[in-house]
Amino acid sequence: MHKIEVAIRIGPHPQYREIVNFPPKGIDYIVKGEVNVKRYYHPLSAKQRDYIKRILRIFGIPRLTPYKTDADIIFSTRGEIPITKKPWVVSHHSS
Repeated sequence: MHKIEVAIRIGPHPQYREIVNFPPKGIDYIVKGEVNVKRYYHPLSAKQRDYIKRILRIFGIPRLTPYKTDADIIFSTRGEIPITKKPWVVSHHSS
């Protein structure tokens, strides 16, 4: 059976670590980046994220991220839309 390679950037939520540690049969995750949880949850970081979110909403700009990989598909866990010709999936939750 051909394994599907999935490039993934890990968000701060523990569910993403769970996904990578226990992949479905036939899936290989390639971790392309991981959020530093201590910095992510720091009060200053929260203010910076909120500020950036407000600016993006005002102008109606989605979060776009260039993505280069040899994986078969990209799984974005931080609500970022990958800029790539590869197929991709975005997981997003609002706070």
